[in-house]
Amino acid sequence: MYAKEFFGANKPLTDPGLCFVLMPFDPRFDPEWKLIKETAESSPFNLKCERADEFDHPGYVMTDVMEKIGEASLVIVVVNVQNPNVYYELGIAHSFKNSNQVVLISDSIDSVPFDLRPFRHFIYDGSLEKLKEILCAVISQSGIRQYDLKLKEGDTKKFETRLRGDDGHLYEIEIFAEYVGDDGVNFKMDLIRYAGGSDPEVASSNWQSLGKTMPAMAVPNMPWSICFKSINTKQVRFILGRAKGWEPGA
Repeated sequence: MYAKEFFGANKPLTDPGLCFVLMPFDPRFDPEWKLIKETAESSPFNLKCERADEFDHPGYVMTDVMEKIGEASLVIVVVNVQNPNVYYELGIAHSFKNSNQVVLISDSIDSVPFDLRPFRHFIYDGSLEKLKEILCAVISQSGIRQYDLKLKEGDTKKFETRLRGDDGHLYEIEIFAEYVGDDGVNFKMDLIRYAGGSDPEVASSNWQSLGKTMPAMAVPNMPWSICFKSINTKQVRFILGRAKGWEPGA
């Protein structure tokens, strides 16, 4: 299926927690792929980072690639070698994504074709340390304010990105998944406040339920929204979004 036909017949919903990577499936670039995935999926970003070779179901792979390009909030493209597949997928991304959603990364400017050099790109000069710095800057500047969380029944997850509230104090969120079933999930969200040198305290606590009939909500008394995405083998996937104005604190 041509990209025009696919996007004409399908309107993929943007997944605010998805970073999709276009790159050669070459063992030479395994260190780059590992670093990209680890950086995107670690705190403070907590995104879901995927690549096409992770698809585990049969079918025409380009349909899945186009779907992920359409869904992703950020598309990272590694152009270390002249790879026709990557260039084709990049052309699709450039056609259907906003300019700030597609980022080219290369180990050398010589690896970037002349026609692509005017587009947003970053050179890491073969240094994984420099690549890490680039990735952190790119993801931070992308404006993604959502985080992908996965919990199994009985799990407690502390979201350790501390945000500075309007009162100047630092806050963390802790989520406890009491029940995870096919019909939805019951969970508790605690907003933990760090005030000066005192011990952390629970500033507010909310018990909530989400499911197919009520997939999203603004959390009462907290500067967050939460969106129920899916349940798979007793594991719930949330998209957690922070309110504008609450920024990461030290």
